[in-house]
Amino acid sequence: MGQNSTKVQVKRDVASPSGDGKSCITGPLDRVVNYDDLWDQLVELLKDPLKVQGVQEQSIAQVSETEFTITKALNRKEFDAKTIHNLGLHRMLLDEAMLVKWTAKDTCFTEKYKIDKASGRICAERLGPINELVERSYTILHRDPLRVEFYIEVPGFRRCGQVIMAAVRHKLLDPAMKRVFQDGYMWHMFKGRGEHKDFLKAECESICQPGQYSVVSDTLDDIADFETLWAATVDVLRYPDGKLESSDDDGVFEVKEVDQISATEFHVRKVVNEEHPKAATLKPWMTWDKVMLDKPKGTIVADTFNLNNVLQVKTWYVINTNPVRVECWCEGPPARKAGTLVKMRLLQMIDIILERYECTANFTEALTAFDEDLASFEDAEEDAEGAVSPGDGETEEGEEASRKRAPMPNEALRQGPVPTPKVMEAWKAQKEHVDKAQAEVNVRRLEKFETAVAELTERVRQAKKSWQAELAARPVPAAQQTPDESQPQAPDVSQPRAPDGAAKRPEEYFECHD
Repeated sequence: MGQNSTKVQVKRDVASPSGDGKSCITGPLDRVVNYDDLWDQLVELLKDPLKVQGVQEQSIAQVSETEFTITKALNRKEFDAKTIHNLGLHRMLLDEAMLVKWTAKDTCFTEKYKIDKASGRICAERLGPINELVERSYTILHRDPLRVEFYIEVPGFRRCGQVIMAAVRHKLLDPAMKRVFQDGYMWHMFKGRGEHKDFLKAECESICQPGQYSVVSDTLDDIADFETLWAATVDVLRYPDGKLESSDDDGVFEVKEVDQISATEFHVRKVVNEEHPKAATLKPWMTWDKVMLDKPKGTIVADTFNLNNVLQVKTWYVINTNPVRVECWCEGPPARKAGTLVKMRLLQMIDIILERYECTANFTEALTAFDEDLASFEDAEEDAEGAVSPGDGETEEGEEASRKRAPMPNEALRQGPVPTPKVMEAWKAQKEHVDKAQAEVNVRRLEKFETAVAELTERVRQAKKSWQAELAARPVPAAQQTPDESQPQAPDVSQPRAPDGAAKRPEEYFECHD
């Protein structure tokens, strides 16, 4: 079983057999596990998931037969980038400001599950500390052949932290002001103010969208008016280096073409800079920006697309008036994910399920062997009871049957399933849970066995007592009479005669039962 689990193949970004879109899906699992066992193991794993680094405590609340909720409390000291990745939150926490914002609150994450065995569907919603949707995952079990489908839907996100603040400073305001003032006094004045820590603020209350957060600059009235700042900003977005063939994003991309669609829209096409050190890895990529202008509102929206014309990010630039202040934020679009990271999550989940199923199968075999030994013991018990019942010519047979009684079936218990080293490495935190479940089963089986032994011992004692009473009531043979026959003598029950004529104590017939 363990060998089979490592041979399960998972394909990513394939057409979903359950509907539209792309998914990750396993190969056929019929030879490894059946549908019912796979479903049971999957639900058990979801109800008691592995603890990743940074998770201090997790609990479950059973809402109904088809719904349950998992709450995870994080250790703030271990709430780092690795924890964020393990929890699948890397799309939400892309800058330090959001991380600080979350850790300032009760750092708990909630996972809400809805399961339907008939359709084989499991939907999970993961919510952050401020009850925001982080991701929605779907797990679907297919029959004929038995396969597992998995994909994730992530909502759009808004970024306005330290990373965006640095981009506004170095890629927008600095180039724009330098083009306006060249190397004059006003440029140096702006540069000095720009280096002040309060010139730009991340995660600040939005001016144009109350209730939201943005990167907001200090007032610029004493440096540039709206018209000057607007023209400079548009020029920087059109020509990052002030010329047609300019570079962007630290020289990674080169602007090769600018298409003026209308007075309020232009497209900027980029290719990878062949001389850049990252050119080999980025060469297949070509991006282009769709820039839309709304001067009356002071708004510029830049949509960035990839080579397949899929929207990657939407960037908002707003120049507010009275006073003149620059505001910026980025928005990521909702997306369905079925790539490499999602594939790895499915592989890990399937591997753990099959390893657990292997342990369960081994333990079931041990319990089956125990039940067979117990049945043999009960059969021998019945034979022993028949052997000790009173009757002529049955004493020796009863003694022989009692001495050949079945041994105590404890060997199967000592050979319980031992988790493989791979299991121990993969889910050490789950070992205690598995051992506890196995121990509970062992206790129940031992209680059943001990009850059977106690009942057998009691019946043997009752038979022994009845046999002693019968021996006491039998007439004493003449050979055992005392020389003084004038006085009646009580029968000597301590020395009954065996069929072969030798004197034996009654305890010898039952010593194997005591």
